[in-house]
Amino acid sequence: MRRSGPLILCLLATTILSESLRADAIWIGAPTAAPMLRDATLRITGIDGDKLRYEFKGRDVTHDLSKVTRLAVDSEPVFTAAEDAFVNDKYDPAVDGYIKVIRATAASKPWLADWASRRLLIAADRTGRFDAAVSAYVARLQFESNPSSVARPAMPDERSTFLDTAAGDVITAMQNPKLADAQRIALLKFLVEVQRARRDTKAADAAADKLDEILAKDPTNPEASRAIARRKLLGAQAALDKKDWRTVQNEIESNRALFAEPLQQADALYMLAEAKYQLAATATGREAQERGFRDAALAFMRVVANFKDAPDRPRVTQSLLRVAQIHEQLGDAPAARRLYDQLAAAYPDDPMASPARQSSERLKQAASSTRPS
Repeated sequence: MRRSGPLILCLLATTILSESLRADAIWIGAPTAAPMLRDATLRITGIDGDKLRYEFKGRDVTHDLSKVTRLAVDSEPVFTAAEDAFVNDKYDPAVDGYIKVIRATAASKPWLADWASRRLLIAADRTGRFDAAVSAYVARLQFESNPSSVARPAMPDERSTFLDTAAGDVITAMQNPKLADAQRIALLKFLVEVQRARRDTKAADAAADKLDEILAKDPTNPEASRAIARRKLLGAQAALDKKDWRTVQNEIESNRALFAEPLQQADALYMLAEAKYQLAATATGREAQERGFRDAALAFMRVVANFKDAPDRPRVTQSLLRVAQIHEQLGDAPAARRLYDQLAAAYPDDPMASPARQSSERLKQAASSTRPS
């Protein structure tokens, strides 16, 4: 019986210690010192803007988030371990822990994923891990009121396998039906960069198309005009593919003012010239056909004049080849051959150089076969 007192005290002490260890905790100040609060009645309940919200002894309390330096959550041992690693500068295990937390709690405890994503941004920077930076970026976009304020991670070398992982993470995040348009826009912009870094032009274009669809919905968005212009060009290209020359002409001419960027302007002028050329080819009567061909040649030369000195010379060699073909169709073989030769000599490595050389050689052989012997 005399031992019951110490035994009861021992059990009581063990119980108190156990409850203390299990309690949630909040640190203000040095994160490796004693917490500001650690109590069995403490329960962290959320993040509201710049405030941490928690219950303490039956009361709802908030604290400035910027002053909180560490958290511990009784029911989240992985999170608590990640916090411990983070404040002790062990960033690799912290990264792994925070990524697990974000994936496990984004839906059930969004405030915990919110905090973990803030920490992960810092830990990813410390470790230089692109996969961690992507996880943090994708998560942060879903918590920030202004997603465009979240800096996109810098792209790694194109051979990095993390680029494949990044593309998958963004595509998965895009499936969330609760995303706002601003969040989708930010994710798609990042996805376009990732796909281009992977050298996957088709996937990058597909992401850009989806981006433009969203941007075009809001005419007040500064990027909306570029998106609308791109959609109009895609419509004109679809009509061109269907050989609907009149629609191509109408789409370009009625939306001319939208095409402000050089590449858009080059595409628009080229498609307009191609529509004129094809309409001339199907015109009735020799006079109408010749007039149409000359009009088309002038349209193609506008492309050459405006963009021959632009980066990558958009549509320039295609336009020169068409002008040479028009001269040939108008019966001026010498002028056509000179243009073919000029094109091949000026741009020997361009894809249009090969058909130009072949056409020049064909005209040369035709001329030699008709000369009197």
